[in-house]
Amino acid sequence: MRDRNLSPIVGVACFCLLGTTACTFGGRNAAVTPPGADAEAYQTWRTQGAQAAMTVLPVEMMSGPHRDAGDVIGAYLEKLGMPNIQPNELVFNVPSGTDFEQVPKLLGEFVRQHPLPTDYAVYAQFVGTPQTSVQEIRAVVVHKAGTCVWIDRQGPDDKDFQRQRPGNPMTCCVLVGDRLSEQLNLPGKPAGDPEAGTMAQVWAAKSGTPPPVERDAMQARVQKLRTAGADATLTVFPVAVGDQVEPEAAGGLARHLQQDKLCRARVAQDQPRFQIAPSSNEQRRLWDLARAFQAYVKEHRPDTDYSLYAEYTFKLPEQEVWTVHFVVCDRDGAWVIVDFQNNHQPDFQRLAPKTRDDCNRLVAERLKGYVR
Repeated sequence: MRDRNLSPIVGVACFCLLGTTACTFGGRNAAVTPPGADAEAYQTWRTQGAQAAMTVLPVEMMSGPHRDAGDVIGAYLEKLGMPNIQPNELVFNVPSGTDFEQVPKLLGEFVRQHPLPTDYAVYAQFVGTPQTSVQEIRAVVVHKAGTCVWIDRQGPDDKDFQRQRPGNPMTCCVLVGDRLSEQLNLPGKPAGDPEAGTMAQVWAAKSGTPPPVERDAMQARVQKLRTAGADATLTVFPVAVGDQVEPEAAGGLARHLQQDKLCRARVAQDQPRFQIAPSSNEQRRLWDLARAFQAYVKEHRPDTDYSLYAEYTFKLPEQEVWTVHFVVCDRDGAWVIVDFQNNHQPDFQRLAPKTRDDCNRLVAERLKGYVR
């Protein structure tokens, strides 16, 4: 299975998924053992419910095994109230041409030979091609002794597939998580601190997200910006679009901010370029950008109250707007706002940006949401 369309946005999906509203189901479904699964092991697993301890293996896509996608499933299950989830880098390789009916047996043999830290392992496959998109989503749960516990296949004729309409790795991961949630009757929310879970910490490390104390401090700075209102002065730096920085886009953004009476905006003369390491994780990209801009502001202290740096990315070759990031720092370089938008967010969906000026309008709308 090799699909270049299904792999590049796994990292983008990861953080977005953590903010997704979980789909819940109306009570425990009938305990019908899936064909090919062991009836006793299946009932034991269901009885354990949210307390079942599971290791999520890398997901197999057409571009190969993906740890990020496995971690998305794990993070989603943790968010739905399953505290004993563990990530794993151990790759379960299915020989090319193997029929899926053979996968549970092979997976059982694999976990017997490679002991895992939990009682259960979950493995998923997302099947598709660049021409057909997602054709089928498959998942298997086995006990550490090698016994097959649960087998699931979802395709276009199935209700949950039709409801989710999976078209990218994130939606595929959500569907797997929802199907598991239905089996285990998960509560839909974590029992304790949602940031204290194993998977939440895995994602914080992957994304470079600062600790809660820093994010709390940002909220206080937003309140200060809100209090300043239209009297706040702000320098808009040339917008990063791909490998270029564009003063004209910054001018358009400044005009939107002025017209909306959000602040007194002006365009910077400097044109900083930041070398950000490539990453499939959108949040890693965002926070690396935020740290680079913060360092720049601290070294080149502006004479305005605030500074703003925006980055727009476009999907090629369609030139479709892919992401809209922006960072606001105060004159000391402290973060005030670090914001990202892609097509999973309501404001992005509502404004549906297609041009640079559309992206400018989205930034202005987002800033308005923070300060009003």
